[in-house]
Amino acid sequence: MSWFSLYTCCTCYINAEFTTHTTVYVLKWKSAVLKCQVHYNGNFFWEGPDGENDSVLYTSMLEINPKFSSKLKIVGNILNGEYNMQINNVTEKEEGIYVCANYKNSTLHTTVVTLIMQDPPTIRIIINMTNRILRCEPDGIPRNYRYYRWQHFSAYGQLIRLLLNNQTIQMDQNSANIDNFKLSGIYVCSATNGVADIHGSTVQTGKVSVRLRDKPRFVAATENIQYGQIGTEINLYVSVYCYPEFSSVNILTSDFCCFNETKYQLVTDYNITVSSFDQSVRMKGYKISLQGFTLTETDFTTYNFSIENEIGDETFSVKLMSRDSLLKSQSGYEAGWLLMGCIVGGIVICSIASNIYCHLKRKTRVNVMLETYPEEHYDEIGTINYNHEVFEPTTDVTQENNSMLRVTGDTSIPLGVQSESSEESSLERLTRFSQSGDGYENPYHSINPENIEMHPYSSIVSNIYQNTIIFPARAETKNIRESISEEETSKNPWLIIYIKKQ
Repeated sequence: MSWFSLYTCCTCYINAEFTTHTTVYVLKWKSAVLKCQVHYNGNFFWEGPDGENDSVLYTSMLEINPKFSSKLKIVGNILNGEYNMQINNVTEKEEGIYVCANYKNSTLHTTVVTLIMQDPPTIRIIINMTNRILRCEPDGIPRNYRYYRWQHFSAYGQLIRLLLNNQTIQMDQNSANIDNFKLSGIYVCSATNGVADIHGSTVQTGKVSVRLRDKPRFVAATENIQYGQIGTEINLYVSVYCYPEFSSVNILTSDFCCFNETKYQLVTDYNITVSSFDQSVRMKGYKISLQGFTLTETDFTTYNFSIENEIGDETFSVKLMSRDSLLKSQSGYEAGWLLMGCIVGGIVICSIASNIYCHLKRKTRVNVMLETYPEEHYDEIGTINYNHEVFEPTTDVTQENNSMLRVTGDTSIPLGVQSESSEESSLERLTRFSQSGDGYENPYHSINPENIEMHPYSSIVSNIYQNTIIFPARAETKNIRESISEEETSKNPWLIIYIKKQ
């Protein structure tokens, strides 16, 4: 049976009893293998699209349709039932649905394979110079794309900025009044449809070089003041961006026009640096120089560089000054800085010397204080020998001061109401005085009785409190005599007042 008669017979079994479905993806111009499992003792064939919305027989048993002999190949071990068809150099024409049919014992088994060609996109960019618009046009399969942020590079490959991740962008977005020449450069569009190329990358890029027309633009780095010296050759220059190229260049002064008519003007290609989108960007430009003649005193003046192209014109002024004036000004600055440095250095040295002197002086004072003996401050107080003195308790003077007194010596002076008040006042003063320190008068001053300010009741106080010892009282003690007895055995006196014998 020929392959054509087998195909005609098997088409009667369009409603197959057993059917399986698979999908195969293939890159354009690559090979695809469509797999089918058959019974070797049966009849089998492959059919598929003919490229014109119709189907055609590709193989019958092991025979291949001569129309596709350069495209097809039967692969696999047919003895194991592997009836696989390989399609080489796949293009859009081979995309579609393929059917592998296996007829045996009046039963038709079919395997349906959908072949889908994939192609990573190739990207081109469409430019609208008038409206400053760029459009990214990828061409791949499938045709659903994801776009990444546009990139703006200089002509030398420096990244200037990132733009939106849209298919279409405005070159002057957020910068409507920017100069055209700053928008020039290389723009890159990146997109993907999920299909990897032969290098394994799923993101594809396209780029375009843009040069927008603008009038001449002098570079900001060009100096307005330049220097020369009498007797040497002049060398003035300016840097400029100009696209389209300039049609005329004039260099003139207030007394002379124009150096473009002489041999002293020189125009050369030059890499300029401009400020663009907060970046220092290197671009292709021009350097216009005035050189070749010897400077005299009258040549130190202002020179105007005037450049014109078909878009417009621009003028830049350079003042030529003598280098001698520059050296004088620099020497004046140096003298000023030298004087300032001397002043600051003197202040620093004086500060260091002052700190050293103060440190040594403090150290000397400390040594003098450490060599002073305590006996020098207590020579008028004397020492009391408790073994040879007899003390007797006094009466309760006041209940508010909570203090206890012991009196020795001649203290039997009768007191009235006023003396009791005076005694109370004096006792309070003495008690406060005794509690304010550590039990002694100021350790650094001797007591001179002649310089003591006397209380109005000193005649009474001096008689009452001569040779007196003051003891602290316990807050919980209610009986004065019990307190006195207890203090005699367990406490040392707070304060001792005695009269010095003449």
